[in-house]
Amino acid sequence: MARYDRALQLRPGWETAQVNREIARQRAARVKQEGGEGTGGQLSADAIVFTQGKNPNQQEGEQDTSAEGAMSDAELRNRWLRRVQTAPADFLRAKFAYQAAMKDSKP
Repeated sequence: MARYDRALQLRPGWETAQVNREIARQRAARVKQEGGEGTGGQLSADAIVFTQGKNPNQQEGEQDTSAEGAMSDAELRNRWLRRVQTAPADFLRAKFAYQAAMKDSKP
C-alpha cells in the first residue's frame, strides 16, 4: 500500500493506482482478519526427516531431475504451479480486478 500511496503523491488522481491500492488494502485486511499467512514464528516444524538419496527440497510425487539436466519450460511451469500457495479464488479475484482496472484505464 505504501508504494501506491507514493505513486498517488507523485501523480494525484491516478485511477489505476487508486484501484490497486484498494485491492492491496482489502487483501491486507483479509490476511490480518484470518490471522496472517503464517504463525508469526510461534510454531516450528513438527519434525525434520531426511530420506537417504532423496532431495530434501523435493515435494512428494516429484521426480528429481537434477541428475538429468535442465528441465523444459513446460516442466518448470508445471513445477512452479504445483508450488503456488494461493487459493484459486484469491488468484482469480486479483486477476479479474487487474483486468477490470486495465480495461478502465485504457483511453
